[in-house]
Amino acid sequence: MSAPAAAARPLRRRLFASLEVREYRHFYAGLVFTLTGFWVRLATLGWWVYETSGSYSRLGVITLASMLPWVPLAPLAGVLTDRRDARGVMLWSQLGLAALNLGLGLGLWAGVVGWTEMLLAAVASGSLRAVENPARQSMARRLVGVEALPNAVGLNAAAFQATQALGYALAGGVYALAGAGACFLLVSAFTLPMVVQLARLPAAGGPARPAGRRPLEDLAEGFRYAFTHAITRAAVLGAAGVILLLLSFRTLMPGIAKDQLGLGPVGFGGLMALGASGRSGAPCGSPPGRPRAAAGSSAWAASSCWPAGRWPPWRSGARSGWSAPRCCWWASARWPSWPGATPRSSNSCPTRCAGA
Repeated sequence: MSAPAAAARPLRRRLFASLEVREYRHFYAGLVFTLTGFWVRLATLGWWVYETSGSYSRLGVITLASMLPWVPLAPLAGVLTDRRDARGVMLWSQLGLAALNLGLGLGLWAGVVGWTEMLLAAVASGSLRAVENPARQSMARRLVGVEALPNAVGLNAAAFQATQALGYALAGGVYALAGAGACFLLVSAFTLPMVVQLARLPAAGGPARPAGRRPLEDLAEGFRYAFTHAITRAAVLGAAGVILLLLSFRTLMPGIAKDQLGLGPVGFGGLMALGASGRSGAPCGSPPGRPRAAAGSSAWAASSCWPAGRWPPWRSGARSGWSAPRCCWWASARWPSWPGATPRSSNSCPTRCAGA
């Protein structure tokens, strides 16, 4: 579909254009479940570690154990996904995660899982997710094509943030009612819808590669691309900075919630869900063929709308009662301007969001 034709479609259809593809719609439903399970596991793991040890150091160690495998494995997994069926890579990774969380849940109920077992499970889970992530990202392009890819990427990001609030709240309630074992069993169950959807998709080989191309050459090409192009370099370095400087507080939150705020698992889950709800407005739409504008609108939406209730920056000093998701929904759909887009005015933001 041409850019003028796409612009003529109703705004709501443009925001959810990729969901018109049946296979991606089913894949997205499975993605919502598996991402919810991811956040349930993250909340459960942190609370269990601090509840059983009372140690902030162990919170840091368990987080490091979960994240460290990404450094060597994620780039290699990208090379693997380029050369193999992304669906198969993701399917086997999801099956491994389901089995791992099932074993943890049963082990906790049987009383045979302690700190050492949980630490090893964190390394295994981080390794499986490092392998699964490149395959999951590539599935969107395979299912919706290049034209609708920016919209699918935005919807994936929206699901990642929205399920964070749901997952934390759900983990707090289940932990309080039935303990950590039940939470891990729930995570395992939440993996199954994605497994079913992946099994229904036909297998497809990776993109065509030049004959005789070695995996290490593909790996080097990937690093060159990431760090020699301005947009990808800024995205990689920006994401690293956000994770290290802004999101690392999440590691210590179980201890802070329990000791400093006097909260139980329900209070901890609610607190983290409340914080996540303010970041759940990931962009769902972007101008076709304009990656720089899409990246700009995503960054602008994330930076200007994170504190819930703030007006966009061109209305300096003003405030409103909007929630962050509604504000960012407007930002992703209407900012920045590009050739052919409807010019924005200083009063169009409340008008647009009021009809959301």
